[in-house]
Amino acid sequence: GAGGPGCPPPQVPADFNTIMGEKLPNSLYYLMLNGIISHKLPQALAKGEWTDKSQPLVDTAEFRDLLIGLQDYRETALGLIARHLHSGFQSKKILCKAFWDPHPIRQGLSGNADNLPQDARIIQPRIPKGLRWNITQDAVEAEMSRQGVTKVDFKFCLQWHSHEFENDGPLIRGVQREGYPSATNDINSLSALVHFMVLEHLELIAEDAGMTVFGNVLKDTPMHLQEPCLVALEMMKFGVLSGEPFDAAQEDRPFPEQVNYPKGT
Repeated sequence: GAGGPGCPPPQVPADFNTIMGEKLPNSLYYLMLNGIISHKLPQALAKGEWTDKSQPLVDTAEFRDLLIGLQDYRETALGLIARHLHSGFQSKKILCKAFWDPHPIRQGLSGNADNLPQDARIIQPRIPKGLRWNITQDAVEAEMSRQGVTKVDFKFCLQWHSHEFENDGPLIRGVQREGYPSATNDINSLSALVHFMVLEHLELIAEDAGMTVFGNVLKDTPMHLQEPCLVALEMMKFGVLSGEPFDAAQEDRPFPEQVNYPKGT
């Protein structure tokens, strides 16, 4: 335990950061403990590892390809946090570990890349330029009144963006200037900002703040189907919703016959 007054400080093992990871700013722990941000991102930045431990009941090649294909999204998500941290985190190498990886990768360390197999997947935070959203409480309240809604969600933000884009409204003026996005200190403004940033980085809002085909489709989707449709659109981007049967991840481990899974042509 900690020493009392006059006692020497407790000894910390030299490899403590290998187990617990590097210390992050207190504000990041606060966001994580309050459920505002997933533990995945801080953990990856602290330890230099991104772990996908959960194995599906039926393992498929498409599921594994999807996890690998998410690399760009993960690097962007890490960059959105790392850009506010010390430069060491911004260039940190992060080793991806999945349940199917061989033992040398699952037990490896990102800082020991020379001893990792060639197929080890290393990612780094990508600092995105992004749009300079400026969300104010007055603007959010005015738009909620215009739409006749009481909740900020994807549909609200897409409808707002569409209206502002068609009328050259203040929401999209100056968003291509240099600088970070911002919001006033209230829950609806913060929520709107986060929704806009997600839509932007999912390319449902264009790089120049213009409208996109998928974004235009999603804005007219019924509210209760917004998130399922968003997930479906993203799965279509990755080619997962192709209509074709999935393939077993390993040829020597086919799907159980009892599943009666259809076979590809």
